[in-house]
Amino acid sequence: MHVPLGYKKLLHSRWFAPTLHILLFAITWLTDLAQSQPLLDGPARLGFAVLFICDFPISLVAFSAMWDGKLAFGLLLWGVLGSVWWYFLGLWIQKRRASIAH
Repeated sequence: MHVPLGYKKLLHSRWFAPTLHILLFAITWLTDLAQSQPLLDGPARLGFAVLFICDFPISLVAFSAMWDGKLAFGLLLWGVLGSVWWYFLGLWIQKRRASIAH
């Protein structure tokens, strides 16, 4: 099966991991904005739990800022640093897979 070059690059772990993080982050927080229930009681709770665990300790610092009334700063910190964290994690996975293949 032939995969176009643009998609092939996206499938590399260093791009796939942060892209997945950005999508999960956006879906979680957009779901939270759209629901009338508290964050941990509504449909956003699963995405939040996954993000919190996978982005730890970044999520702990960002969520603490959000509880201190700095919602925009906390979301920006979590979204950007979490995605950067997953870029480097994806890069490490990609290098690991390449070294195992050779």
